[in-house]
Amino acid sequence: MKALTYTLELLEPLLIANPISGDENSATGLDYIPGNVMRGALAHAFTNGKRGDLSDAQFRSLFFGDAMFLNAYPLVEDQRSLPTPRSWQCEKDAGDFGPIYDLANSEGEERRQLKGLSQPFTCLQSPSVNIGEDEDESEVSKEKPKATMYAPERDVRVHIIQQDRRNAVQENTGSIYRYDALAAGQRFVGAIVAQDDDVLHQLEKWLANVVKLGKSRSAGYGAVKLTDVRVQPDWREYVPMQATHSERVVVTLLSDVIVHDPTTGAYAGSLAPLFTGKLLKAFARTHVVGGFNLAWGLPLPQAHAIQAGSVFVFEHSDVLLKQLQAAEANGIGERRHDGFGRIAINWHTEPELRMGKDEPEQKVQDVALTEGSAEWQLAQRMVNRIWRMQLDAALRSAISSAKLTSAPQNAQLSRMRVLAREAWRSSNAALLLDVLKKESESPKAMKRHAREQFERSLIIVAGQTQPLIKWLKTLAEQPDTVWQTLQIDLLRRPQIGGVQAESPNALEYAARLVDGVLRKAAKEGVE
Repeated sequence: MKALTYTLELLEPLLIANPISGDENSATGLDYIPGNVMRGALAHAFTNGKRGDLSDAQFRSLFFGDAMFLNAYPLVEDQRSLPTPRSWQCEKDAGDFGPIYDLANSEGEERRQLKGLSQPFTCLQSPSVNIGEDEDESEVSKEKPKATMYAPERDVRVHIIQQDRRNAVQENTGSIYRYDALAAGQRFVGAIVAQDDDVLHQLEKWLANVVKLGKSRSAGYGAVKLTDVRVQPDWREYVPMQATHSERVVVTLLSDVIVHDPTTGAYAGSLAPLFTGKLLKAFARTHVVGGFNLAWGLPLPQAHAIQAGSVFVFEHSDVLLKQLQAAEANGIGERRHDGFGRIAINWHTEPELRMGKDEPEQKVQDVALTEGSAEWQLAQRMVNRIWRMQLDAALRSAISSAKLTSAPQNAQLSRMRVLAREAWRSSNAALLLDVLKKESESPKAMKRHAREQFERSLIIVAGQTQPLIKWLKTLAEQPDTVWQTLQIDLLRRPQIGGVQAESPNALEYAARLVDGVLRKAAKEGVE
């Protein structure tokens, strides 16, 4: 297909806010540069900041013709990366460079404890070809395809807004907010696809006028530089692999897709209603998408879209392939001019891949806040919420991976759970510890029959195996050991503007860990 490609370098942090940003005092930017942002920037440059005139034939042909402004994704290994397929999974304890299992091309039933990949983008490389002296001896290497995973670098800053600079300090009218943006120095590759060469060459001239993108442009955000701008007559958005499963067709979304069910008219969460073919598997997620129209001065209506990276596996048929090939060239669904609706056919067809990673560290730039001020108190609440979310995520992960062998009876597990929760509520670990002691040491100790059940049971958590009663007693005597189990470094607590998150309650998380592990064991015992 014909395309105008360009590389976009961030000279300043870039903030293109996600419509669902979470905390009301923060704005979290997208991991990529949407096509509608580039379309709007070019239209703004073309009209010199004035309102577009749809009666202008040139304006219509450039921005409302057949041109499609695709998303700009990170530059990885000198090429445009693509969204990570949601069918890719790895083992929880595999490390940073473990194998990737593609569940779209395998069942994966024998492998346990799989998890999705956290990096949103990938660059997929097919196995190399070994060429022999004879042409017939040429063969594909036995090594697995390599998938280089990438997460864009982030820049987190805290800003202070004052309604009246003269009286803000006295009247406490100031407030703080946080921006989580794409860090400066990164490069993204975008493309504009069109059938008309003249349209692409005209847009090429206007790209030089794009110098600012996103929000807060007057506050040190949004400066960009475009390089490597060229028109390519035979550009390919991806390189498909040789199909190894002829009975399957793997369809991957390269951008968000907004489609409606032909029968009900509601937003669809699957591609099955759009194509003739039997859907065998689906690895999909939907989310809310939005945008902003400069001409209106208003946000665009929000819509539900199937998220980029979603994967659909269909049963192979010639009719289906013809439909998919047409959809691949033209896109599917709504807002195709803005980069929505891009799909790939059999882009990844191997059941296993090699993982490579390129994930830069996050940069945080803070401002100093005066202790006790309104801004300081708000920052304290914000950072405490962020810290608690991280701790709760680690707690859920530890509970999920914990295992009990020869678990005690459910009645005993329930009693221990009640004691753990009561110890937390009363801030008195002795309530749990007294029960775990021997009968000769405490009048509240468990009876011999119950104690034997806890001594016989083993717990496997955080890679260690030990008797259940010993694990419970350690947490009751030394609640701080829970941080080692959760793999939490208390010295690396998050901070905003010099305000660090408060120390968490070790007894609370120890009790919640005990409650969660024993609850899981009781549930598995019933099943």
